[in-house]
This record gives sequence, structure tokens and C-alpha cells, in this order.
Amino acid sequence: MNNTPLSLTFGEKIKQVRVKKGHNQDGLAKALGVSMMYISRLERGLAECDDKTISGIRHFLDIENAPLLEHELADYRNRLWVWNDIIAADRLNDAKAMQSELSPILKLPYERNLILL
Repeated sequence: MNNTPLSLTFGEKIKQVRVKKGHNQDGLAKALGVSMMYISRLERGLAECDDKTISGIRHFLDIENAPLLEHELADYRNRLWVWNDIIAADRLNDAKAMQSELSPILKLPYERNLILL
């Protein structure tokens, strides 16, 4: 399941969400207290960031629970498979509860392929 054709880097994910939400690099840079050049390099995979910066990006883009890093994505995909199994078992109340937890993440532009489960 890790061979998703649209497997994106951290920076590509950030850029897609930023653009979809109507933010520019300058706004994100100002919110984080970094240069716009740093944001550009981050989005192109030419710079790395620490946990504090990742947390700031999540907060600014309102994606606190989004799977941005590879280990988070694997966990999220596993939760989607569990959700699919719950639906298949006709446990609709449990599925609805889990759907409300997963639905904000499913709306992310880079997660559209995961909806096809």
C-alpha cells in the first residue's frame, strides 16, 4: 500500500495545502518567523525543519492531525483500512464515529487517493 503513485514529499504536501487554503509563501514565512526563501527551499525539498517548525506549519495551515511525515502516513493508512473493515462488518455507528475523526484529513489535497479504499 506504500506504492501510492502520488507519494509526495513533506514540502510538496505543505505547498499543496498552502495553495489550496489561499496562503502565499510570505504569509507562512511571517507566521513562522523565517524567510520566504526558507519556505521556498522547504517546499522544494532543499531544506529541513525541526519539530517546532513542523508544529508551526501545522498550526498555521490548520492541519494539526494531518499525516505529513512518512511514519504518520503509514499510521493513517492503517486507520483507513480499519475504517474500511468496520464498514464491511456493518458496524455503522463505529464507522461514523471514526469517519468524523478521519474526514478532515481526507479533505487534504494530497490524500485524495486514499479515499478510494
